[in-house]
Amino acid sequence: MTVSYQLDVSTATLSCFCRLLLRWRGSIWKAVLIELIAWTVCYALITMIYRTDWFLSENGKMRAPRLSTIICR
Repeated sequence: MTVSYQLDVSTATLSCFCRLLLRWRGSIWKAVLIELIAWTVCYALITMIYRTDWFLSENGKMRAPRLSTIICR
């Protein structure tokens, strides 16, 4: 089933267009929401591990970029 947005788009101002993008029914967000949450959580965990002193010492922080270049080759 398609969702008709023609009337909304034809009379759209900038704020109305932003609301139109965030409309849930038939939205692109519905397709990518789970992946977006997964990537955001993974990024937050990696950033927390790398940037805080709780998980890595200064020596570990110096080794991390070298280790990532070895892994990504």
